[in-house]
Amino acid sequence: CYTLELRPGNKKKECAKCKVGSLYSYTKKDSSFIDPKLSEELSPKTLSYCVSSSSYTLTRIEDPKHKIHKSVQAIQKRLEPAVKIAYANTKKWARDNELDFVFYFNGRMDVTRAIMMSLKELTIPFSSLERTFIGHGIQLNFNQHALSLKELNKLTKKFEDKPLNKQQLLQVNHYIAKRFSKDTTLEWRTYNTNRVDRKWPAQGSGPRILLMPSSKNEGMGNEDWDNTWDEFPIIFEKIIGKLKGNFDNCVLRSHPNWGQNVGNASGKLIYDYYKKWCELRGIHFIEPNDTTSSHFLMQESDIVVLNGSTAAFEACFVEKPVVSCSRTFYQEAGFADIVISEEALRNWDVESFLNRCPKENLRKLYRFFYTFAFRYSLFQREIFSESPHKFIYLDLDIERFEKMILAKEIIADDLDFHINSEEENKIINLPLSHRFQ
Repeated sequence: CYTLELRPGNKKKECAKCKVGSLYSYTKKDSSFIDPKLSEELSPKTLSYCVSSSSYTLTRIEDPKHKIHKSVQAIQKRLEPAVKIAYANTKKWARDNELDFVFYFNGRMDVTRAIMMSLKELTIPFSSLERTFIGHGIQLNFNQHALSLKELNKLTKKFEDKPLNKQQLLQVNHYIAKRFSKDTTLEWRTYNTNRVDRKWPAQGSGPRILLMPSSKNEGMGNEDWDNTWDEFPIIFEKIIGKLKGNFDNCVLRSHPNWGQNVGNASGKLIYDYYKKWCELRGIHFIEPNDTTSSHFLMQESDIVVLNGSTAAFEACFVEKPVVSCSRTFYQEAGFADIVISEEALRNWDVESFLNRCPKENLRKLYRFFYTFAFRYSLFQREIFSESPHKFIYLDLDIERFEKMILAKEIIADDLDFHINSEEENKIINLPLSHRFQ
């Protein structure tokens, strides 16, 4: 059980919480239960695909070499029986009820991925269900798991050349202002709230390069997030070299959650992975619990280098060039350069990257962010978040919901756009200090 692996020690308490918070506690109508005696043998490949992501998250590994570590492999073995049971029970449940379509939670983690794989075998269409990035609404991915980028990439391409109207621009401004003020209480986690503005801490020569790596264990083993390279310290070195940077003027802002436990797992593996590299190369390392403002560091820097994190939003907003050396959800947006392989690195036009118009990057950011936060997220007027754990539910637009099921693709809440870029120009040409007003 993933939960018992995450929080071991009090099985009775965790099992009781699971039962009290289950769907059955909301409605007993048409509820089915898993039979633990019903199981199905699966191929090693399928089993690995189902349990790998959970095991990487539970151990919080970062170095790809740790995928074969005995602690990771042991967790995978312990999760396999539940996967076999969920797989077999899903098949029986779908057949017995003659289901035409299935919604299920997540699809990334062990048991939920087993449900997805079982439905694939039966060729029954499905959609994953997840919370949204900004809190309101729900996130659906048709015939995919929750980390799939296919629906988002499709929407991004559809609206990339569609100017935003005034109301849409104000919605983006409102939310990004909240990110800068750390008033994002509806996001799953908020970090760096007690921040202090401090000047650039490195004293070297060359461009000021800010490195802000995020944890990649959730994406490991998920096809839309796989890169042809994945040892990020080595990749960062190559990016720095291409930028003609010097290690003594680079700063690595470690992620605050590296200093926190997630369940029973500490962030020590991730912390050590980057800390030792910084010490080896003479890169200034900012500790996870340091109060230095990440936003102010961005403004102090010349270039921001990421491996896929949402820090790209703020960095682009303060008009800094952003490069990500990992696949990410904004990879089709155009406001950041995406360099995810040796070939891409060789072909990367650094001069064009550094000379790109910050205002046009900002335009692309606004359009993408609106699509990501207000089109990819669905039913935001009907599912309202008061906190990450409390929601108000109103009646859904069932006709639109059924259209999505039949089409097996997202129909956004808002399909409107402006006839020209006039309103966008008013916003992006404002100084940073006036943009939120």
